[in-house]
Amino acid sequence: VLAYLTPWNQGGYAVAERFASKFTHIAPVWFQIVRQGPENYQIRGEQDVRSAWLESMRKAAPHVKIVPRVIVEELTPESLGALLTEKIEQRAFVQEVSRVTQKFGLDGIVLELWSRIQMTPEVRPLMTTTVRNLGKRLHHKNLTLGLVVPPFVESFGPAELAALEADVDLFSMNTYDFSQPTTAGPNAPYDWVRKCVQDLRPTATAAPKLCVGLNFYGNIYGPQGGSAIVGHQYLDILRAQGPNIRTTWNSRAREHTMQFTTVQGPSSLYFPTTRSIAERVHLARDLGTGLALWEIGQGIDHFYQEL
Repeated sequence: VLAYLTPWNQGGYAVAERFASKFTHIAPVWFQIVRQGPENYQIRGEQDVRSAWLESMRKAAPHVKIVPRVIVEELTPESLGALLTEKIEQRAFVQEVSRVTQKFGLDGIVLELWSRIQMTPEVRPLMTTTVRNLGKRLHHKNLTLGLVVPPFVESFGPAELAALEADVDLFSMNTYDFSQPTTAGPNAPYDWVRKCVQDLRPTATAAPKLCVGLNFYGNIYGPQGGSAIVGHQYLDILRAQGPNIRTTWNSRAREHTMQFTTVQGPSSLYFPTTRSIAERVHLARDLGTGLALWEIGQGIDHFYQEL
């Protein structure tokens, strides 16, 4: 189980310690990496690192690998082309990652690059080769590489999974945000999540590396449109609306829907419940995959009893 946590939902740090036995990897969302010039990469975000929390986690849960997400930013055609085609650029990229992991005693990274660019038939093989090279270099330094991948075979398919299996330790698949803020609907319909995994045709050795995304946030839709909500906002709504809420189980999406009316008009709320989480945990077990939780500062404590 890979668990993300973010600096803007700081309760996630305490959750990580309290439920550490539930996780194998934790990915704090701390870092951005940018290309400053030829063979010159810089990781930003060191000010967000919680050194005291890292020390506490090391003592309390030495089995958990700390693998911060590193998102590639300020991408230009020039910078992307350099990274995808020049090994000397890839070496410089890994050197900067290695510098930061050594400085803070980290176990590796979860790289967000694949999902950042428009994938074309020309770019896909270059991206695959680049990630393989990065993985080999990081493994040589005893560092873990996770890779964020989109839930669409048009961007990341069976060929890429097979090619990268040996050099990537975790694939974090974003199987949520099925419905957009403009259109009310379930966040991660059950059959869609299953299809996203099955479309990749993972082998018995690749499946455990594939972490199926599980959202710990929800969406609310009202007269003014839709927006995301997190655990404390959800609890506030329950307290405020109480018996006015009508809850139904969508047997097809396998999610709960909650409906209520305020002075502004009718609203629909889609938020995870223990039942919807249990359904997806069982699905992951049936498929032989792992889970990627986004994110543990957004959820509710009783969610973790289902893991």
